[in-house]
Amino acid sequence: MMSEEEALDAWGEANDFSPEAPHWGFFAMDANPIGVGGFTWFPTREAMFQFCWEIIPPAMANDSDAAVRKMMKATRGHVSRYEMGETTFEQLMEGINDSLAGASEIKWVGTFGEMTTGAHRYCQAMRARFHARQAEGEADEEQKLIDEDSPPKLLAKYGKPIAEADLEDFRDFLQEWGC
Repeated sequence: MMSEEEALDAWGEANDFSPEAPHWGFFAMDANPIGVGGFTWFPTREAMFQFCWEIIPPAMANDSDAAVRKMMKATRGHVSRYEMGETTFEQLMEGINDSLAGASEIKWVGTFGEMTTGAHRYCQAMRARFHARQAEGEADEEQKLIDEDSPPKLLAKYGKPIAEADLEDFRDFLQEWGC
């Protein structure tokens, strides 16, 4: 099992990617009441799942080695059941979050492409926040306050897809979000 320091180093290395390549990622929060969160990206979905059971528990859990190992085993079990077709993706993510309870919570999972163009409420809200920052003083108050719980019409209005010319800036925006 990795030490907490090794796991945190591995977490930092996970975010070096090019927005042109297909990447899987997630937005996770730590378990603190005023939790800190951030996006983490991976070259494949499999690498992302492996990270969930190998890196998150030792990096985020403030428990004994035995408790961290139990968290790792439970998370790996959920991934294995999904890979064998025994559960849906939604069940997988619910199981992973249950296994990581007290350490971390994954709020969104998907590809970078989905984040830039997808219809998921969280994706639209992140794009709206990005567009508001790009507009600086020109963004209206409604756009500045948008989040994933905003009405669908507002999400559709402000969460427009990211232009190809803005992919690098959007990637940088996501890397800074929540930290």
